Amino acid sequence: MQTLDLTRTYTYEEYVEISARPEFDGRKVELLDGELIIEGGSDDVAGSSRINTILAMLLGAYLIAYVYPRRLGAVSGADGEHKYGPRTSLIPDVGFTRKERVGTPTGEGPFYKAPDLAIEVISASESLSNIRRKTAAYLGNGSRAVWRFYPEMRTVEVITLEADTNSQKTVTFGRADVLNGGEALPGFTLNLNELWAQVDAALSGE
Repeated sequence: MQTLDLTRTYTYEEYVEISARPEFDGRKVELLDGELIIEGGSDDVAGSSRINTILAMLLGAYLIAYVYPRRLGAVSGADGEHKYGPRTSLIPDVGFTRKERVGTPTGEGPFYKAPDLAIEVISASESLSNIRRKTAAYLGNGSRAVWRFYPEMRTVEVITLEADTNSQKTVTFGRADVLNGGEALPGFTLNLNELWAQVDAALSGE
């Protein structure tokens, strides 16, 4: 077993071996342009915080309730690997992939496409550089939108690509707003006030 060195880059095969190690059980390990990104650390919890986990599960539930009855595609969770390119494999907290992009019927292996909609629940410990790089990787490999949720501020950033310039466009939504799926998931809406109220209720034990 090789010693982990975060100053070097890794192949996908090395990444698979490292992410399967017992010390990373319950933690998200990703590969971005050969660089390992590991959720948590010595001064952090082993996995996600309570609020991030609750929020991600609620978001997944909303997507599942919309996507599967309509047979639109697949919803992935925090263990749903999306691999594109030889040295990039990202795991959005929640993802939606259209049925024609899901992959082989056997279901073996990761998703080999970026999700049409990638949802990231941002932790306070995540670096701004990694947040931006992951967003660029999603959009540059086929995602139509990235939703970045900031639980502490109760805000959401929706990032898309401008069709004419291919530059990123970011729109910020607050608690009183309603999100829509746009081109990534047409017809889907999400009442943010209702969502945050459910998060608050779960945290307070109501």
